[in-house]
Amino acid sequence: MHKISIFLLLTLFCVLSVNAAIEVFQFDNESQEERFKALSDQLRCPMCLNSNLSGSDAPIAADLRAEIYKQILDGRTNEEIIDFLTQRYGDFINYRP
Repeated sequence: MHKISIFLLLTLFCVLSVNAAIEVFQFDNESQEERFKALSDQLRCPMCLNSNLSGSDAPIAADLRAEIYKQILDGRTNEEIIDFLTQRYGDFINYRP
């Protein structure tokens, strides 16, 4: 009985830790969500050599996705967001510099 309890506890811990890593962003409209997806696909992870922000699980990629989300909700244009990230990370951030 004790082994079953430990197994169930470990299983629950694993499930909760996996779900904690999933990002959920709430947008005001579909246009904002489409812009977020497009920018995340277009911009490169500064830590990864050949991965965009949407395909990277690096902590910096998660931070940049959160920054893009924040700036979209703040009303910034795609160009302003790209300029902001380019100023911080250089042309490397763009797949098409």
